[in-house]
Amino acid sequence: MKAVGGFGVLMACVLLSGCGIREQTVRIHPPATSIVSPDAPGIVIGAITDARTPDPTLNLSVAAQTRNVGGSAHSGNGIAVNLESGTVTDTMRQIVASSLQNAGYRLLQGAQGAPRVDVRITQFEVKMPFQFWRAAFYNARMLADITADVTITTPTGTRTFTVSGHGYNVYQRVVAQNWQIALDKAVADFSNNLRAQAIEARQ
Repeated sequence: MKAVGGFGVLMACVLLSGCGIREQTVRIHPPATSIVSPDAPGIVIGAITDARTPDPTLNLSVAAQTRNVGGSAHSGNGIAVNLESGTVTDTMRQIVASSLQNAGYRLLQGAQGAPRVDVRITQFEVKMPFQFWRAAFYNARMLADITADVTITTPTGTRTFTVSGHGYNVYQRVVAQNWQIALDKAVADFSNNLRAQAIEARQ
């Protein structure tokens, strides 16, 4: 077992030490959506803004940054983890929509006077930080974090709160499937936290 873990850490070092920046792709799995009653309160999803700071070590084009969700690089070599399809803002809109519906809201298209949700994404990434003691004990982790500032505007006022989600995966190989596990956990955690906040906002 230790030999396998050591091999995984060794391969991580190899992947970051040659061949330039390579791409691995992941896909987002928003939570399953509950059936919403026609009498449920309506809400509009407004602007979804990507306010993340690009990782300069990945050396991505402006277009690539819109679908990048992290990775790991050093001295011009490594891995960029990108969405298989769509952009980060497209993905966040899907996650927000599912979370709001699971909070008991009915999604509307631009209804005048209805509550409106705007989202500012500050973090949406997976990474593979090197930690000496975890590597020594064959417990290296891929980490995933999603953070966004959410603003709900109603005719009576505005409320802003921060929602976060975290996930990790103890990996043996640096492959897309292992990034995916950490990211899926972060999406689920973020969705649950947004759902709880959205329910509280109705009260």
